[in-house]
This record gives sequence, structure tokens and C-alpha cells, in this order.
Amino acid sequence: MPNIDVHYDYDFDVQEFLQHQNSPLASLKINDQSPSTIIKHWCLRYNVNQKIILTRMEFEQNGITAKLSRGGKYWMYPDGSTATASWVLDRICGYGQIKDKPHFSKKYLGFEKQIAGCAHVTKKNFKRWGYLPYILNDYTPTEDGKGVTNFFKIFKRYWPKDLK
Repeated sequence: MPNIDVHYDYDFDVQEFLQHQNSPLASLKINDQSPSTIIKHWCLRYNVNQKIILTRMEFEQNGITAKLSRGGKYWMYPDGSTATASWVLDRICGYGQIKDKPHFSKKYLGFEKQIAGCAHVTKKNFKRWGYLPYILNDYTPTEDGKGVTNFFKIFKRYWPKDLK
């Protein structure tokens, strides 16, 4: 199983990446801040690689590849389905989902809470386990058991040279 350096990447520009990917997050403002500013802040605080957070966002809500409808009200997934943009942003990293249920604890809803929580759990579990696949399995145990594999597929799509 490959591994990734979990520490903050000072050479990586989140905003530039989002713009290059035509991500809807490149042009949004959340409480007068760009998503990239929020991601940078929490990743720096917890010393977590921003690429891990971006991969989580793609894994959970197609945070990189989705499109916004005109007016920005709806999040349009690659499979053609839609959800309100506010619903998606409140759950962007899948943090705070109640185990075995599609519901989220209300205290974890919100873009910044999702980023902060994901960065915190990644750091905490890295200290505990020391190896990213264990962190991911603890964070996202999927029904089909392919959560870790799918995470690495997404990560490899964008940053193949960063896999160890």
C-alpha cells in the first residue's frame, strides 16, 4: 500500500490547483474567505498536507471535479446528479457523519468545520497510527472496504509523484 507525506506542503498552492482544475471552489467565497485560505489555515495549524484534505473533498463530494449551476445554487456531480451547494459545502469532507447512517452531527456542519475537523483527525490519527492507510481506514470505513484504495486512486490522479 502506498503512503503519502502527511505534513504541510509549503510548496503547494491550493488556489492555483483549484483554478487549474476548474473546481467550483476556486471562485467561491465562504464568510468572505476563499476555500483555499480556509484549507491553508487549518492545514498549517495541524501540519497536515493540503493534498490529503483536497483528496478527502473529492472522495466525499467531488470537491475538485463537480461544477456549479448558474447562480451557484446547485452542485452538479460528474454523474449528472445534483445537490444544493450549501448542503455539499456543509459536508465537504464527510467529517461528523454518524456511523452507519447518512446523517451528520449538526455541530460539524459547515465548510470550515469540515476542513478543521478533517485536518485535526488526520493529525491525531497520524500520531496514533503513523501510517496514512490506517488513518484513512479509521476515518472512512466504507461498506465495500475500498475506501483506502479509492482515496489513493484519487490522490494518484492529481499527484502521482507524491506517492511513496
